[in-house]
Amino acid sequence: EEVSGLQLDWYRLYFVNSTKTIDYGIDSLWQENNKLNIRLKNNGRMPMPLDVLLTFKDGSKELAYIPQYLMFGIKPSEDNSIKRTVCEPWKWTHPYYSFEINRKLVDLKSVEIDPSKRMADIERKNNRLEISW
Repeated sequence: EEVSGLQLDWYRLYFVNSTKTIDYGIDSLWQENNKLNIRLKNNGRMPMPLDVLLTFKDGSKELAYIPQYLMFGIKPSEDNSIKRTVCEPWKWTHPYYSFEINRKLVDLKSVEIDPSKRMADIERKNNRLEISW
């Protein structure tokens, strides 16, 4: 906590002192007001901050970072070569979370939760969605 400046009590409570599991998934995609909307679902019982990588047909990428509400802060960017959008924190009591990106749905090629695969997600099959237009 001293080094990161983030509140990490939630991490100790959930990760160290429980048997709760992590399982996030992509729930749905849609376009509204010329923006790409993505809805995620927390199928597990443990809150985690998320990185969501969006890859577009033109080869460009964008990373959406979703902090956990209980962190009271955000982690720094790890790769400045990829555009990063910091979204509103996900409140741990809400099973669904939606965010929007200023791109069109038809431009999207893939969406992936935790592209670094560092999160202990128990079901990775719902973490990636390839779109073939």
